[in-house]
Amino acid sequence: NAALKCCDWTAVHRVIKDRIGRGGQGAGERGCWLAAGYLVAPERYREDLRSLADDEEGLKSLAMFVAAGRFPREFTQGFGPGDFVPLVSALGEALRRDGLTERAYWSTTDLIATLGGDPSGAATEAIEELSRVCDAVAWGPALTDAKERQARKRREHEYRHSDIGEVVQTLDKGTPANAGDLAALVNHELADLSGRTRDGSTSPWRQYWNLDGYNRAMHPRPENACRDTILLHLQERLERLGIDAQREGPYADDKRSDIRVSFGGFNVPVEIKRSCHDDLWTAVHEQLIAKYTRDPGAAGYGIYLVFWFGDTEKCTTKCSGWTPETAEDVKLKIQESLDGREQRLISVCVVDVSVPQ
Repeated sequence: NAALKCCDWTAVHRVIKDRIGRGGQGAGERGCWLAAGYLVAPERYREDLRSLADDEEGLKSLAMFVAAGRFPREFTQGFGPGDFVPLVSALGEALRRDGLTERAYWSTTDLIATLGGDPSGAATEAIEELSRVCDAVAWGPALTDAKERQARKRREHEYRHSDIGEVVQTLDKGTPANAGDLAALVNHELADLSGRTRDGSTSPWRQYWNLDGYNRAMHPRPENACRDTILLHLQERLERLGIDAQREGPYADDKRSDIRVSFGGFNVPVEIKRSCHDDLWTAVHEQLIAKYTRDPGAAGYGIYLVFWFGDTEKCTTKCSGWTPETAEDVKLKIQESLDGREQRLISVCVVDVSVPQ
């Protein structure tokens, strides 16, 4: 630890190579030398470090090494994002077998936090990989925090301001220049479709109901059927601009949104719920924001689309004992659940398909 803090690492590496090459160490001593070697030249000692998973004494020494040095971030300043994965995994194995001192535990948490500050795609992949490693489960909260911070950093890093030509083009009803433009355009089209669905002369709201032989609304159609109906209308409007809208778009962690709208490398997820869905009040955070808008192509933007069927049989909804009476009630309640930053990025659209009184 003293040598890593005070000496030239090229010279330190020569000592480490010589010591490991001569062999003759006990398992514990070898664990310390490998830990030091990994900090200096992670690529060179990666497989050796992974081999510690089957070496109980080596794992103990690795944990002691990390705890003894308070493990400052300068030790890993030359790491690529992927270099954190074997080290955190090995420390997780040590924790699972014998436990870690508090200092070693928090030093490992600090390593994960380093990934959270890296805006690169490689850091995204490293965090995702650690999230799948069972030995890293003890750092679940730290990984969740790193994932959220890293997604924000990456969005900010990859965001590109539009030039004046792109701004003029967008304002002149042209194609969107960024994810924010795309989200605003899609929300505008959905809002217009919502108005036409409610007030159209041919009663378009009936498309979202199962009808009897007299064309009377009987039961709300399933959520996927409602999605397919509005998606068809949305596609007709967006195709003229070369914008693609498809159902069930894939996002990070293999999660899938109901609709994915894409153009020019940008994408906007649309999450859909009927007003009688059990997750109506929570899905905006637990699905749309948590799973879809953190995709770098979405830049944090997303649309939450609700079909309001009114107070009809088998399709009523409550929120903490309160029952909404109109589509606007639902929209306002969901918007109130969003903080200031979320309100700038998340659009809420409620399509009133209730049977007119």
